Amino acid sequence: MNHLCMGCGICAAICPHEGIRMRFSQTYGCYVPSVSFEECEEGCGVCARACPFAPDNPNTVDVTERLFGEKQDIRHDDVLGYYLQTFAGYSAEHRLKSASGGLLTRMLESLLSRGEIDGAICVGHDPGSPTLFDFRICSNAEDIRSCSGSCYQPVEMSRALRQVLDHDGRFAVVALPCTARGLRLAMEENPELRARIRFILGLVCGQMKSRHLVEYLSRNIAHREFPTEVSFRLKRLNRPANDYAFRLNWKDDYLDIEKNGRARLWGERWFTLEACDYCDDVFCECADAAFMDAWLPEYTADPLGHSLVIVRNEVLLGLLNQVDDPGLIIDRIDPGKVILSQAGVIHQKRRMAAYRPVPVHSKHIPRLRMAQWKWRPDYALEAWMKSRIRCMTEYGVHGNTGSGAHLVGLMSSAWNMVKTFIELAAHVRRIMRPRA
Repeated sequence: MNHLCMGCGICAAICPHEGIRMRFSQTYGCYVPSVSFEECEEGCGVCARACPFAPDNPNTVDVTERLFGEKQDIRHDDVLGYYLQTFAGYSAEHRLKSASGGLLTRMLESLLSRGEIDGAICVGHDPGSPTLFDFRICSNAEDIRSCSGSCYQPVEMSRALRQVLDHDGRFAVVALPCTARGLRLAMEENPELRARIRFILGLVCGQMKSRHLVEYLSRNIAHREFPTEVSFRLKRLNRPANDYAFRLNWKDDYLDIEKNGRARLWGERWFTLEACDYCDDVFCECADAAFMDAWLPEYTADPLGHSLVIVRNEVLLGLLNQVDDPGLIIDRIDPGKVILSQAGVIHQKRRMAAYRPVPVHSKHIPRLRMAQWKWRPDYALEAWMKSRIRCMTEYGVHGNTGSGAHLVGLMSSAWNMVKTFIELAAHVRRIMRPRA
């Protein structure tokens, strides 16, 4: 299954024989297990049953129905998943250094101070990691705050999960959609893990980039070696919330890169992991609560940012409803607006799933939910082109030859032609549409 491995490290953490280690692959720009499921000599199958991308494992619908389907007052939406309530707001104390409104950081601190958890497993900066980030166990508010912000680099959690299994306690884990499902599958396999992970707090994710993204930015934009630190969400107080910057830091210098100036790296799926093409979970449906940016016109004008939250757990709902902090500004929001805020991610994960080509290696892929739209040739072309760009940038800057960057540029030019065709097709369709 290495072709769809996104390097979460859950398999290595729960292997009962301790036979799997996560290793960083310079070729793929992410972590991979030292042994594949098929090569394992023990053959117990625990690792395979915890993999979020193993095609025969329960999919998101199956997992969430078992988790939340019988909860009182629970509601369900095909895109949002199960939910009790949806909120929008911010924490004045946390939002400046957070990716959005700081509600996730604030909730972790509240859970810790109220004794609901003994620690939080979060991603923070680690200069010793190949990707400059790593999972760690935070046992106080200062540690939690040091992990605020975004990470668009592969990170694996096997070391942190092994620490959880080696020590008594209750923990909250911050996870992406794929990792959250892998954790739920692992918790079904391992009773100790199930007892110790008290909450999973999810992050909405459109795609994960390999290390090659930062390599590309540092080599082709900054003309420097790999940085010593990266900040992916540098807020600028004179710009809208969605007009942030990336900051690459070296020991003697730094460079701010305009996010909007490099938007095509996201839209065209440069350096995106292959597993992301086969993920249909937009709102981290396996998590007890999901957090995201409030990409809505009424919020983006504020440069400090707002958070949107989907709550599926009664304890977490109680924390948000019992507001006793004047610095916490939070209100209920219509679920439809939450869906609207992530329209681009929904397009990629649900609409494009119907048009995405079968992988060239012809191996099995997970069962995907596909939005029911009438077949459109422009969408089919979009899915094919983005898949090719992802494949060709997978090795795009590896080896520091410069040829990879040139190839990426050629594919980007081809994609611009495709976008022109798509826009023309949409214009023709509007003209030919029968008038009422």
